[in-house]
Amino acid sequence: MKIRRHVLHIFLLLMPMLFGYELFGQDLSNLDEKDPIKITGSASANQVYYGQSGSQSGRDPYSYYLMGRLNVALYGWNIPLSYRYSNQSRSFQQPFNQFSLSPRYKWIQAHVGYSSMSFSNYTMSGHQFYGAGLELKPTNDIEVALMYGRLKRATEADTSHQNREPSFRRKAYGIQTTLKKWNGTYTFTLFRSKDEQSSLDSIPVQQGILPEENLVLSFKTSKTLFQNFSFDLEYAGTAITSDLRSRTNDVGVPVIYNNAGAIFTPRQSSSFHKALKTSMNYQFESASLALAYERVDPEYRTHGAYYFRNDLENITINGQSTFFEERINISMNAGLQRDDLNNQKTQQMKRLVSSVNAGFRASDRLNINVNYSNFQSYTHVKNQFEDINNTRPYNNLDTLDFTQISQNMGFSLSYKLKSTEKTRRQISLNGSWQEASSEQGDVPVNSGSKFYNLNASYNYSIQPIGLSLNTTVNMNQSRNAGKRSSIFGPNVSVNKSFFDRKLRSSFSTSYNRSYSGGNVNSEVFNIRFSNSFKWKEQHSLQMSMIYMNRKRPDVDVEGFSEFTIRMNYNYRFK
Repeated sequence: MKIRRHVLHIFLLLMPMLFGYELFGQDLSNLDEKDPIKITGSASANQVYYGQSGSQSGRDPYSYYLMGRLNVALYGWNIPLSYRYSNQSRSFQQPFNQFSLSPRYKWIQAHVGYSSMSFSNYTMSGHQFYGAGLELKPTNDIEVALMYGRLKRATEADTSHQNREPSFRRKAYGIQTTLKKWNGTYTFTLFRSKDEQSSLDSIPVQQGILPEENLVLSFKTSKTLFQNFSFDLEYAGTAITSDLRSRTNDVGVPVIYNNAGAIFTPRQSSSFHKALKTSMNYQFESASLALAYERVDPEYRTHGAYYFRNDLENITINGQSTFFEERINISMNAGLQRDDLNNQKTQQMKRLVSSVNAGFRASDRLNINVNYSNFQSYTHVKNQFEDINNTRPYNNLDTLDFTQISQNMGFSLSYKLKSTEKTRRQISLNGSWQEASSEQGDVPVNSGSKFYNLNASYNYSIQPIGLSLNTTVNMNQSRNAGKRSSIFGPNVSVNKSFFDRKLRSSFSTSYNRSYSGGNVNSEVFNIRFSNSFKWKEQHSLQMSMIYMNRKRPDVDVEGFSEFTIRMNYNYRFK
């Protein structure tokens, strides 16, 4: 009842504002101009023919699927239906047990039923609730969002269902106000939730389920301090009571929570945590520089989010600049992340990420791009036994330090050959290199892995008739623990449009050989052919055929072959 009174007070405070904008004086007769009932949906039929030789088939030679979706809308009330029928399974779904209504009128947006709203990452972030919500934007300077509803339904403990976790009925309400003034935005958020102890016959203490209470307060701002310099900040605090049965307590409680009145009662099981995220950005004439910092206390959480990462600190910096009339573009990024902020975990991890990307537009025809990134992960394992009993504290220090390093480098080059208004030709070359290794102390624990990839392609297209031809040669190689393996092969594809691009046809074929230790390991040859036809934006028909032959020269000659035909018809109505 207390929660309902708080929500009622909030709505009463907003009533003068609503009257001030003549909500009740507005004409709602334009609803007659809309269709009271709108039916949309789709239906499709799919068939698959499959055959193979050279081995025993584990699939049916023929299968079909009939699927359909139907949605009935009544002034924004959506009732979705779906069905699926095949020679393998059948199903029918109707989510009548969940409904949502989201009517909108000018600057008022309402949510009724099963809905989700997002205030911020640290408060209410996409959690589904059953209740009501409002989003009000009476002017360009003011925005208000409110919600009230049930986050969780009561679920009794049941030993016969091991996967069903018991839970209390959890209700919540929240309000967010945003003011846009003085070259910035200022947002205040309050989110409060509480479990109902009486919603369960017995408290499942043995399963770690206890009644909780949560109050989150947040302030967020985004402001331009002076020309070309912007500043963003969000500061949030959460108060979590892990057991509502514990005694009240006012010792060591932050002032704001100790004076929260009826919306939060500090107890012996209450804990208080903070989150901070800020960034600064400066825009130069032809460059930009940004610095960001984020810190989330250990055990920080909110009932308004399903999943939340805490116990972390992030520092990132990135810059971007252009030179020589924007022909050269260079961007750099670097970041450091660490956990175990309170030095209480058995191990601590640090991550360092850096990357550089450079683009060079040498001419109207030639473009070159080069990128490099480095990822390092450092883990220190804290051995409490060694700390207590070791008389030589530096003896085994290196054995408890692990470092993982991953480096990536890539490049791309594209060159437009001489073209006309009707024809276009282009060649491109792409390559990448990746290396991963790990160390224990200063000693490598493995020789590392290296991966190389290189492909070259040529594209030719004739625009008036919708024809394009593409040829590609691919090469991949990997080296790991002294072993080397590689894959090499060409690919050719042709695409053509007919009947004013209503019919699109494509054909492609490829042949790849894989090598291991200098010997041919396998050969793969495939052919693909497909057609897609659209008529009046409602009907579409697709047909594809795939043939593949795979063999290992050192084992068999004929190899394994399979042939697949797919046909699909889809109809959409609105």
